[in-house]
Amino acid sequence: LQSRLKQLRLPEMPEALTLQTEWPSLDGECLHEIETWLDGTPTARLIIIDVFARIKSAIGSKEAQYEADYRSITALQQLAGRHGIAIVLVHHTRKMDAEDPFDAVSGTRGLTGAADSVLVLKRDGVGESAVLYGRGRDLHEIETAMEFDRNTGSWRIRGDASSIAKTPERQDILDLLGRAIDPMTPTQIASALGKERTNISHQLQALFNESKVLRAKGGKWSLINPIHSVHSSHSSPERVNGMKGVNGVDKARMILAPNETGDDVDVLGGAA
Repeated sequence: LQSRLKQLRLPEMPEALTLQTEWPSLDGECLHEIETWLDGTPTARLIIIDVFARIKSAIGSKEAQYEADYRSITALQQLAGRHGIAIVLVHHTRKMDAEDPFDAVSGTRGLTGAADSVLVLKRDGVGESAVLYGRGRDLHEIETAMEFDRNTGSWRIRGDASSIAKTPERQDILDLLGRAIDPMTPTQIASALGKERTNISHQLQALFNESKVLRAKGGKWSLINPIHSVHSSHSSPERVNGMKGVNGVDKARMILAPNETGDDVDVLGGAA
């Protein structure tokens, strides 16, 4: 945990951050211990449980898996509501791919059905890139392109996933079309980027297959959603590694983390 915090390049360790490497399960004193901590920490705003499987309730003798999953999430959701805090549960995805990213959450739909919001981080298999999918009761559905920085251990937002290409060459085309007032022909794009027209036509077809560009009249091309800004590699990315409360004051946070190294975690489910 110390090395992870140092990797974030923080000027000093946050005083409002509490770390625990062991915690009882929901079948034991989990909720009671969390409430005890909350009673002694009036500024608490966020609890992260990493990973959820470490505290998850066992299935009852006359209980289906769905009911057990729903009961586990509901207990934490109700606790969050009583204290006006957010509880984030870090969970795993299945190894098997799914057409709907939210169907990849390990377990039954009792987990995603009970949580107020669900975020699924899905790697695209190329480098450090991934897409963050979000859905919830008070959350507009999102598909955000993300990139992990191993040097600082933080994620940066690249922009709307629909505006981010899989290769730098295709991204250059999207950036150019995003700045263009009118649709452009492959020849115009090739001239502006200093590329061969044949190659540009091939890349445009690939972007079309990825539902990122549209064919316009006269053999011209445009973005599918040109009103969304396109973030190039030269823009200043937003960092996702800090949390401030009102007027910049740090709020208390507790993280329940396992004391051994586990598998990659690809799902964040929140009950707030």
